[in-house]
Amino acid sequence: MSSPVGRLVQKDGTRINEDDCVKIYNAAKINLNLHSSTFHEGVNPIGDFANPRTFEIAACGGFQLVDYRSELSELFEIGKEIICYKGIDELRSLIRYYLKNPDERIEIAAKGQLRAKRDHTFENRMREMLSIIFEDKIDALHDLGKKENLVDQLVKEAGAETELGKYLVKFKNRENFTLKDIIKKIEKGEGSLTKVESIFLVINQFIKEKGEKIEAK
Repeated sequence: MSSPVGRLVQKDGTRINEDDCVKIYNAAKINLNLHSSTFHEGVNPIGDFANPRTFEIAACGGFQLVDYRSELSELFEIGKEIICYKGIDELRSLIRYYLKNPDERIEIAAKGQLRAKRDHTFENRMREMLSIIFEDKIDALHDLGKKENLVDQLVKEAGAETELGKYLVKFKNRENFTLKDIIKKIEKGEGSLTKVESIFLVINQFIKEKGEKIEAK
């Protein structure tokens, strides 16, 4: 807290809640995003991973200057959707430039927000993950539950006290149990979706999209 930046930190560095973060990202003319490093002081010249803040600021429509990351170009178009710096001198220069050019800031932030919402939502991440996990198991997913006592088996594997286990118990005593049964129950339900229901809907959508691609071939 004794550094030039540290002395400007408010509320003694108290953690900020999500609502306040969104307000800050949107209110700030420039959000400075510096990735932490366990072995390098200041800007890390060989950094690779992108922190969650990179996506959060973009999704909020905030303009950010982020230290260059080797994998960032796969996530955003550098120079058009996000602006990077490789050192403190370059950062200072970029701050001066973008403070004087608000229209460019707004345009870049808008493009970054579109990219974040298009490619980097949790739904998209889940779809990518399922694509990798179930790439060669589409038939098995279609046949989910077409065995007697499968519900008991699934509840046992999930754990009777887990959120998934408690949800699957609702389908006990059915001779045939498929993913379609789960989706029908979700569609007839009321109120907000639970995490389990949301996951099943994503899985179902993934199967549909995969099936359509296979038919198209």
